[in-house]
Amino acid sequence: MPKQLPVSDEVKKILIYGSMGIGNMILFTPTLKAIRRLFSEAHITLMVARPEYGEVIQGSTLVDEIMVVKPSYWNDLRIAEDIRNMHFDLLFSNFQGLFFKRITLFSGIPYRIGHCSSPDWTSDYDDLYNIKVRMKDKEHEIDRNLHLVECFGIKVTDLKPIFFISNKAIAFADEFFYRNKICTHDLTIGIQVGSFRHQGWKHWSINRLAQVCDLLMEKYQARIILLGSSSQREELETLLKFMKKEPIIAVGKTNIKQAAAIIKKCNFTICNDTGLMHVSAAVGTPVIAIYGPTDYTRTSPLKYNKDAIILRKDLPCSPCYRMAGEKTVINCRNRECLNSITVQDVVEAAKKMIAKKNASG
Repeated sequence: MPKQLPVSDEVKKILIYGSMGIGNMILFTPTLKAIRRLFSEAHITLMVARPEYGEVIQGSTLVDEIMVVKPSYWNDLRIAEDIRNMHFDLLFSNFQGLFFKRITLFSGIPYRIGHCSSPDWTSDYDDLYNIKVRMKDKEHEIDRNLHLVECFGIKVTDLKPIFFISNKAIAFADEFFYRNKICTHDLTIGIQVGSFRHQGWKHWSINRLAQVCDLLMEKYQARIILLGSSSQREELETLLKFMKKEPIIAVGKTNIKQAAAIIKKCNFTICNDTGLMHVSAAVGTPVIAIYGPTDYTRTSPLKYNKDAIILRKDLPCSPCYRMAGEKTVINCRNRECLNSITVQDVVEAAKKMIAKKNASG
């Protein structure tokens, strides 16, 4: 077991576990940038379990290779053998799970850096890493991730995440705006519909969201673009039933890079606490972020986008979703943290965004 950190010049091949959600991957990009600067000559492989996670940085120079794997009991040993045969010198991991435990045990990687049990979180995987990194209580996820690199004695000052938009996606967004007759002087607002299908507890009221869309279209002649993946079709249909006016629909019609390119052209967005919220903030578009059970101190886009507005209610029980897991939030029956956010709350936040846009010309 190594007792000291490797010398950067001696590290030729690096593996990074990146199997996380789109938002988490975006918050991990400052760490990827720091790893690339520290190990500029190394070959860096990012391993993800879903292609869209890798799309966050696909086309950038942050990594040399994106490896998409399909975690399963039967694949674990084969994947571990493949990794072992690649002869990586160094592993960075901020992800936990039985799949990663199995492949790490058989990876043969001599230096393994990962998060270990910390004040607000207990890990069952501490023994996987011979270079253990502790996290502080109530730290933002960007700071937590950067500790993985700062253990080399460097101080990272570039905290801004990125989302790499390809020229092809930019052309798609330009065509989308042209086809829908959206002009440069129009007030264009991206509205997220729903969230990841297993995180319905993050959803703000669809009925209230419909009212917000109608009010913004009626009072400000806003062009509303509804955004989301094909898995949000059911939420889209419900939203359209509640709405009186006709929005522009992009739900299920874009991949993540195309959605990011559309968001970049919007004046601002209104999002639940999900991946598209972080996409918006990362590409520089102001965002109104609606927070309920999740811990805003860990994931707030205000960390890196000062034009963001966080909408949340400071209740005694909130936030209930922390690093310990989803049990508390899933068992909640009233969702007061979300239900107490009114249509007027969101409209007032939108007014601030519109005033700032008008003031800037």
